[in-house]
Amino acid sequence: MDKENINRQSVRDILRVARNIEEGHYTSAKVKRKLKMISRLYDSPFLPYEPDRKDPPWDIDYLKELGHSVPFGAISPEYLLYMAEVADEVYRPQRRRRRHRIFGALAILVLLACLAAFIVDVFRR
Repeated sequence: MDKENINRQSVRDILRVARNIEEGHYTSAKVKRKLKMISRLYDSPFLPYEPDRKDPPWDIDYLKELGHSVPFGAISPEYLLYMAEVADEVYRPQRRRRRHRIFGALAILVLLACLAAFIVDVFRR
């Protein structure tokens, strides 16, 4: 692969990470792993860009605003990690609800399995 294709691919990978951050698919920990992987794959994939930090509370509109800056050169690790920090805060309630639903569904399944075992035991007697 020539250098120009490598640079294009590195930018595509960085933009994909930014999109996944903005959509709430990546947590800060996953972003750190992805950025480390991109750094290993490509030679100097990032541009220097320091984020203008805003104090919390953050909302989805602010996260989208951060996401809109990425295609225009805001592809530094510091910027993407800040964006991930904002996304963690914005999507925390949704992730918590999802986790509660999963645990609730598992509890119901365990309860049904116990009930089924009890009914089978009663009819065997």
